Amino acid sequence: MNILLDVDGVLIRDETILRRVSNNISRYVKVKVPRSKNPDRLRDHLYMRYGHTGRGLTQALGIPTPDFNPYIYDRETLDALAWYLTSAKFRNDAYIVRHLVNQGHNISLFSNAPIMWTAPVANAIDTRVRIESVVGYKPQPVAYTSVRRNRRPIIMVDDMYKNLKPIRASPNWVPVHYSGTVEDWTVPTIASLDDL
Repeated sequence: MNILLDVDGVLIRDETILRRVSNNISRYVKVKVPRSKNPDRLRDHLYMRYGHTGRGLTQALGIPTPDFNPYIYDRETLDALAWYLTSAKFRNDAYIVRHLVNQGHNISLFSNAPIMWTAPVANAIDTRVRIESVVGYKPQPVAYTSVRRNRRPIIMVDDMYKNLKPIRASPNWVPVHYSGTVEDWTVPTIASLDDL
C-alpha cells in the first residue's frame, strides 16, 4: 500500500509548535501588509483561499514572498521541532510508521511545508520514508497530479478536510481524515495513526 501522510496536524501535533508557526505567519503578514488591522484574520483568509499564506500574499496582493520559509521556520522554531522529534508522543507515531514501512508499505510525507521542515521529520522516522514533491499547494488539483503515477492505490491522511476533497471521487485514492471528530461520513476518519 502507498500511504501519504501530512506533517502538521498528523505527525506534528504539538500545540506549542503549531501555534509558534501560526504566530510567525501572522507576524510575517503584519510585516508584509502593515495596514492590515487583523493579520490573523488575513492569514486565515489567504490560507483558506490559496492553500498557503505566502502564495496568497503574492497572488491576491502582488507581494513577493521569497523570504517566507526562512521567516516562518526560524532557528527557534526548528529547534522546537528538533525537541518534539525526541518526545514520547512523536516516537510512538514514528514507531507506528516504521512498522508500516517494515510491513512493505511505501510511506511518503505530503505537505505544503518546505523541505527544511519535512526532512527532519522524515529522517527522525526512518530513512525509507520519502518526501513527496508537491507542485503548487494542497488543495490545488495540480498538487495531487504530481504524485508519482506508479504509486497506486494511495491512502492520503490529512487533518484538513479541504485537502481531501479534491481526491474524494478519484479512482485509486483513499482519503482519510485525521481527526477526533467525523465531518463527513463519506471519508474515513481516524483519531490515531494506530487506526491505519
